[in-house]
Amino acid sequence: MAKKKEARNIGLNIKPETVVLNYPSEKEFINELRRGYDYVGISYVICTSKKMEKMCEIVRKHAPKSKLILGGYGTTISGADELADYICREEGVTFMRRLLGEDINAPREHPIIPEFKKIMNVTVNQGSILLAGLGCPNGCDFCSTSHFYGRKHIPLLKTGKEIWQIMFNFKS
Repeated sequence: MAKKKEARNIGLNIKPETVVLNYPSEKEFINELRRGYDYVGISYVICTSKKMEKMCEIVRKHAPKSKLILGGYGTTISGADELADYICREEGVTFMRRLLGEDINAPREHPIIPEFKKIMNVTVNQGSILLAGLGCPNGCDFCSTSHFYGRKHIPLLKTGKEIWQIMFNFKS
């Protein structure tokens, strides 16, 4: 079922339209599930594992026909495999394209995520997050990023020119 497209990395780079909810309330989440989806993906980190478990229960109750996908650094701890139909422990666009039978090497649209810092509801700083790549080859023992991506750097933008073009063409 097609939904509005959001400016997030995976949603921009797969054919089906997607909806992205950032920290939805339980009511917002249930209302969205009632629209009917083939897949519901939940990205989480270790410290949000309990919330993810509750969200999985809600998906199973309110969208039992939806396939549940878990992804993110939280999948490195035990328990995820028993909760979901699919586990993404890799770069998300490639995983979703493979799952949906799409070309994993197709060109990508690169997201820029606007970020606004506010003090007492007044914007004091505006910037953006630009993901030039994922992972790291260094393997530091304190860093989950390096280990999550198998001590590999996965470039999303391969040259300085590509990074410059994204930044130059960005409109906030």
